[in-house]
Amino acid sequence: MADDAKTTRFMDFDKAFEELEPVKFQLDGKTYELPPEMPITRLFAITQVAQEAGDDQWTKLMIAYVGEDIWNEISDKLGTKRLLMLVNWLNEIYMGGFAVNADAEENSSTDGSVVDPTASTSMSLDSTGV
Repeated sequence: MADDAKTTRFMDFDKAFEELEPVKFQLDGKTYELPPEMPITRLFAITQVAQEAGDDQWTKLMIAYVGEDIWNEISDKLGTKRLLMLVNWLNEIYMGGFAVNADAEENSSTDGSVVDPTASTSMSLDSTGV
């Protein structure tokens, strides 16, 4: 019984998280890599943006998700549907998911197959007209 008490009162977070793979997505042929776990500073930024109103809310939100360098590189490449796909997918990967309001087409790939955001920690947003 004493061993059980020690087991429940100790957690090796290094070991628990060492097997997490980076989160990756592809856009226009380039693969972008994000940390395996969302840094808490980004989560706080998302929470703050959610409480604000303004025209730059989406920009702040996406910078909180992917970082300013990646956002500056991909922002002109994303249409509305791919942006919402990316946000929904990142929510699923990092937070267990909450959906941003969008229509069902955003969960389909260009070949018509359904994208399961829980199936992998990588995603391709390469497509034309989306």
